Amino acid sequence: MSVNTHELELPSTIPPSKMFKGLVLDGDTLIPKVLPLVFKSVETLEGDGSTGTIKLVTFGEESPYKWVKTNIDAIDKMNFTYNYTIIEGDALINMFESISYQVKIIASPNGRSIYKCRTTCITKGDYHVTKENIQSDKAKQTEIFKAIEAYLLAHPNYS
Repeated sequence: MSVNTHELELPSTIPPSKMFKGLVLDGDTLIPKVLPLVFKSVETLEGDGSTGTIKLVTFGEESPYKWVKTNIDAIDKMNFTYNYTIIEGDALINMFESISYQVKIIASPNGRSIYKCRTTCITKGDYHVTKENIQSDKAKQTEIFKAIEAYLLAHPNYS
């Protein structure tokens, strides 16, 4: 078993509160809407959206995976932070015990924001995270972020 951590930072013209709402608070409906070939659905299995909530993410036809279960580790709507962990599913590809994400949307000048995410992968056995794993994860996060950002820019009255 090994632990690997990597970080991603993406700037946005969207204010932090609006980006957090689109990406996190409304993400279960917005992400499948803006990326329907990648994400089919997000369904709450247990909980009310707060810490401890378990969700089932079903992937779409363009994804190499079928499903994952996630656990909300922490959510802070006032400080725009969201921590969750992939705890089960074929996206762990028998190489990972879990993959955790610590997301924070911070304010930047002129009403803009910065998406920051720290990803922690806990591997199984003697598997080690590769540069390809990290690049793939960052590409997926960027795709989701950019799709939500584009939706919010196209819908200026979204709140």
